[in-house]
Amino acid sequence: MIGLLPPVCGKVFIQGNDIVSALGNDRINILRGIGVMYQNGALFGSMNLMENICLVLEEFTDLPRDAMEVIAQMKLKVVGLEASTYKMPSDLSGGMRKELL
Repeated sequence: MIGLLPPVCGKVFIQGNDIVSALGNDRINILRGIGVMYQNGALFGSMNLMENICLVLEEFTDLPRDAMEVIAQMKLKVVGLEASTYKMPSDLSGGMRKELL
């Protein structure tokens, strides 16, 4: 559906736009309007929740580590997981892991 593989036949429309034939900025604009939720979550099993969240911030920001940790705590609080900051993904239920996505 999201264009990872081309269809064998037919077309795929998202809000009236054919994602298969869309190119360049048109395709980017279509893809920005959709999201993907993985069945088993997208957390690194070898990292605790704080480390998983900070990894994204390290990759896409220039924030100092202490600011990243404050943001991570805020994000965990929003989804009710502030008490799980240093837990590993395997210590969480499937529903709790999905809260983080």
